[in-house]
Amino acid sequence: MNEDLVLGIDIGTSSVKTCIVRRSSEDVLSEFSSPSNATVKTEDSSGDEQSVEQIFSCIESCMNQLPEQLLTRVSCVAVCGQMHGCVLWQSDRITPVSTDHIKEATSNLITWQDGRCTEEFLRSLPCTTQPTKISTGYGCASLAWLHRNKLDLLNQFDTSGTIMDLLVCVLCGAGRPHMSTHNANSWGYFDLQAKQWELELLKKEGFPVEYLPKVVEAGTTVGHLAQSWYHVPKGTAVLAAMGDLQCSTLAVLPGPHDAVLNIGTSSQLAVVATEGSISIKDHPSLLQVPYFGGKNLIVAASLTGGNAVAQFVDQLEGWCSELGVPTPNKDSIYQHLFESAAKIHESSLCLDPLFWGERHFPSGRGSASNIHTNNGSLGDITHALCKGIIVNIKKMMPADIFHACKVDCIVGCGSALLRNELLQRYIREVFELKLQLRTSGISAAFGAALAAKSEHAKSQN
Repeated sequence: MNEDLVLGIDIGTSSVKTCIVRRSSEDVLSEFSSPSNATVKTEDSSGDEQSVEQIFSCIESCMNQLPEQLLTRVSCVAVCGQMHGCVLWQSDRITPVSTDHIKEATSNLITWQDGRCTEEFLRSLPCTTQPTKISTGYGCASLAWLHRNKLDLLNQFDTSGTIMDLLVCVLCGAGRPHMSTHNANSWGYFDLQAKQWELELLKKEGFPVEYLPKVVEAGTTVGHLAQSWYHVPKGTAVLAAMGDLQCSTLAVLPGPHDAVLNIGTSSQLAVVATEGSISIKDHPSLLQVPYFGGKNLIVAASLTGGNAVAQFVDQLEGWCSELGVPTPNKDSIYQHLFESAAKIHESSLCLDPLFWGERHFPSGRGSASNIHTNNGSLGDITHALCKGIIVNIKKMMPADIFHACKVDCIVGCGSALLRNELLQRYIREVFELKLQLRTSGISAAFGAALAAKSEHAKSQN
């Protein structure tokens, strides 16, 4: 009898991760990841889009690296990824388990980093009654922007979803998706209690509601592989795509008094709460999102994370180019920054690296203070950047939330955090709490595979 193996796939902002997990023991038997390199130029500099064709090519490349003898024993496929993004497609052009015509059948993916929905535009949208306020980069905001500014593009397609929903449709040979509550909530205009879109509110404003997917509980089986896919057998169950935030949190298996801080491109600080037990009404910097097992996550989701350090590295490259001096590769620059930082214990320089604002404060920008003649070295700036990232995320999570959840430890994960000892140090100093790093076998793809074994996995009729 075949082992009960689960294939987990995470379609992140900058990479794709895959893993095969034994359901009974939760052992990771094989895993592989690859950068997607999918970003494409947009007409507007504030836009942020990715090539769907390139993302699917990266998924296929990762699948090719997994052992055939394990893939043939997979009994369930669980997908997660970037929740807020929106991609359009023509439902009758989705070919089962084939990406040959994916470019012609789809738009680009508009990612969560898209900034074309200005504050003025967002104020013109219907006022939601839900805790999740609409923000630029959210699926419903992107659809509304397309409806007003790119109607010709919108009219080329008849449905929409996250990039993960599209993958699930391709695998199952379905034209239209069933979106999980994880992703629907992240799009905005979703009533989490009623488990449905705010359709009447949207219809009154002429919003293109016909593009919104049907919604099911996270963990629901929404279809089966239409054909064998990279040796995964035809008929294998496929779950509704889940959110990477929820799956990343589940992957670290937090204790009852743990907060989870994930720092990758951006940062997310989350605590698990029983549904309805904590109100975030007076905290605009917080989100309440559905989790697993009838619980919610209270989340400070910052746009600032490892991207702040990456932005500084890019700036250094630009300065070298302007000065006409040889430009080191990025790895060398990173190495030099942290070697310089190691020469000093701390810096008196203060940086608030709010380069992109925050969802609750989109017009916010970064600042520097306490600048003087002897604290402008690369080491000083590196210290100040790393501390600023942590100070910012702490400001977004009020102390009373930690107190209500009796948080006494932070569990740290995410590629940027695990590689950066300065970020680790400043978490301990700024929060004045223990930090436990989860360094192996932890990924959103692993969390998606874990979700497949929960009691919430059920068939969608």
